[in-house]
Amino acid sequence: MTSRIKAEARLDTLFRQRTNFSEIALFNANFAIIFVVQDFSSETQMHPIHIAAFISSHGFGHASRLSAIIESITWKNPAVKISIFTETPRWVFEDSLSCPFAYQKARTDVGIVQLTPIEMDIPGTLRKLETFIAELPLNADMIAEKLRKEAVDFVVADISPLGIVSANRAGIPVLLLENFTWDWIYEPFSRKYPRFTEISAAMKRIFESASIHGQYLPACVPSESCDFELPPVSRKPRTSADAVRQRLGVRPDEKLAIVAMGGIPAEYRTLERIRSAYPDVVFAFTGIFPEMSRKNNVLQIPHHSDFFHPDLVQAADFVFGKVGYSTYSEIYNLQKPFAYLIRSDFRESSVLKEALTALPSAFEIDQLSFNNFVFDPWLEKMASCAKNPVATNGCDIAADNILYFIRSGKPRPVLSPCALDGLRRSSI
Repeated sequence: MTSRIKAEARLDTLFRQRTNFSEIALFNANFAIIFVVQDFSSETQMHPIHIAAFISSHGFGHASRLSAIIESITWKNPAVKISIFTETPRWVFEDSLSCPFAYQKARTDVGIVQLTPIEMDIPGTLRKLETFIAELPLNADMIAEKLRKEAVDFVVADISPLGIVSANRAGIPVLLLENFTWDWIYEPFSRKYPRFTEISAAMKRIFESASIHGQYLPACVPSESCDFELPPVSRKPRTSADAVRQRLGVRPDEKLAIVAMGGIPAEYRTLERIRSAYPDVVFAFTGIFPEMSRKNNVLQIPHHSDFFHPDLVQAADFVFGKVGYSTYSEIYNLQKPFAYLIRSDFRESSVLKEALTALPSAFEIDQLSFNNFVFDPWLEKMASCAKNPVATNGCDIAADNILYFIRSGKPRPVLSPCALDGLRRSSI
């Protein structure tokens, strides 16, 4: 066996064993050199740790980004035990994680009640918040007891008030991860519904009580006191673009456009125009479909399908859809052209629009054009645009920070500030 084959076999063994390392493999025709750099000692990496994740169920973006971080944590330390508390469906995590995990359905926050992927129900949100806040002390006490009994070492809350309150009552350190918090989202509603003023203040106090604070960039409210910042976090693709396109039945000479509306399933009613207007582009719609099907150049992919969404984005030539943090992070990290629909009534949208405006391959599409699938101008722009800059996925940085905090009891210094260039916002 040649030295190259031996090295490749060794690398394959390391991956299959989920060995804890960050690797760079350099090969030439005669030999292989594998550099293995460990972030922590083997003893620290393999020490059993139990992490509980409390995840907002407002869409799937919070679950997607925290799944990316959990996947990185368990890759670095396979001894970590994961428990997930959320109302986001279990299948989202089964699709996203290769590690074992415990799942408990729990209302960890209210977020915003959605009538459609675009339309919000503010009175309905207020009613659910009143119930959530009234029940929070009792629910937090019950969860805190569970965390103690199950010997949880660390809690991560992706904007979950329940996770923070429960961890504090159990005496367990808790990390708040956010690009916005609910108090900031609710503030504008108080002009019409004064009760939101008190609710926002209560939420703010909860979020400020976290032991450690990390911000996904671009953060809606930049905090100078946060312990660390993260470049956009997204799940990593698993399958090559060519393999995905082959499974979809897309020929090499065809362009592929993905149309998605985030974690809230969408219905599309006027697909006939797509079939006749764009014969050279295959449009893959993800939404409320009973099964996967293709008619001419239109693919219909059920919202819960055998396709991993990051794989679809990686395989696409163009992406159309509603802008949210998860979609923004995927197109940013995978350098994909994006025609985005803005939700003008959701406060986060203006921040994401500002970030997208800085990208050479992102273009805003108006609601009327999107609804009627008038995509011609945006297809032309995306076909000729420059690529986004090469990105650093923040999931590995987040994982290192969490493991460092568990080991040392203090935040990890920022190690790669260059990854954050151009992502910070000076003001809201």
